[in-house]
Formats: sequence, C-alpha cells, structure tokens
Amino acid sequence: MIQDDLPFAGLFFFEGVEHLPGDLMPNLGTIREWANSKGMISAPKFQLIGPDRIRDIFRVFSPDDKLLIAISISGHPEALNYMEHPYVPVRTLIRRSLPIRLVYWSVHPSRWDANGTPLAYGEARFGFWVSDCEDEFCSSSNAKLVVPKFVALFDSVNDKFSPVKTKPDGTWEVTGEGVYIAEFRKIGRQFDIDIRHAEQHG
Repeated sequence: MIQDDLPFAGLFFFEGVEHLPGDLMPNLGTIREWANSKGMISAPKFQLIGPDRIRDIFRVFSPDDKLLIAISISGHPEALNYMEHPYVPVRTLIRRSLPIRLVYWSVHPSRWDANGTPLAYGEARFGFWVSDCEDEFCSSSNAKLVVPKFVALFDSVNDKFSPVKTKPDGTWEVTGEGVYIAEFRKIGRQFDIDIRHAEQHG
C-alpha cells in the first residue's frame, strides 16, 4: 500500500526484501518506521521520496505513468541501508519512447546446475538516469528478448567500470555510470531493447 497523498501506484521490493520482518505490514509508512527504528535512515531527504524529489520526478513523468516506489535494503546485516527510488515500468518507457542512461545493471539466475552454477538468467534489474531530472530511477524486466541483451552487455565491460560483482546465487551486477544508453521498444507483443554506447547516441 502507498500513502494517498503520494502520486505513485504502489510499492516494488527491489532489493533486500528478506530483511523485512515477516509480520510487518507491507505499507510505506510502516516500512519507513521500521527502517528508522533500526538506524537505517540517516539522511531522510536523500533516502526517502519526499516533496523535493517528487517535484523533480514529476517534471518528467505524470501520475498516469503508474510509477512505483522501489524499496532497497542493502549492506551487511549489522549495518543495513534503506533507500527509496522511483520505479518506472518498462511499458511506460516504451510508451514514452524514452531513452535512459544506465547507471548499473544486474542479471538474476533462474536455473542452476548441480554445482550451483547458473544455467540461465531470468530477470534483469537496472538503475538509470533520464534527461531533465536529477533523481535516479530503476526498473526490471523478465522479457525473453531483453534479459539476454543485458547478459551480453557484461561482455562489454572494460576498465571504465567497477569490477563485475558475482553474488553467491550467481547474480551478476556492475556499475556503468551512464556509459550506455538504452531504449525499449515493442516488437509485436514482445518487449525488446536497444543498448548502445553513449558516444553513439544522438
């Protein structure tokens, strides 16, 4: 659930949902109170989506775009950090024909062999910037044309990036800081994506 006075369609648990207590009500106010009580919020204006960030976000988007508030809980169990980001559905990016500048991306395994080595990846998650807004957005996709292109993008990683991180479950993630531009499109009933180096954009 979301607060009635916020122009968002709901919540998306982007990272760290396993840290939430099982009996915690899944609404924004309760989750914020819990995170604050655990010392996870030290800079509310930066970590929470409040009035200043909302004004910035909705200079580009509108309530009709059905944005969500993505909740991310990261870090070591003894020192977790709570963060909120605006989540933009891929359908909205397609409808708006909106190029995005990738900040980071990760791919998440959907199938493993007996040794725990990933055999297939089923989801891509990514953070990005858009023109005319200072906030950092995020989204995700499990589209069968989209995920392999994010997997292939790891082959393009070079010394401009931080090293590729591999999590225990085989998830890959890397920070790209705007080096690649991505644009989603629809082919028939399927979602697809074009990814190119930012120097080629324009």
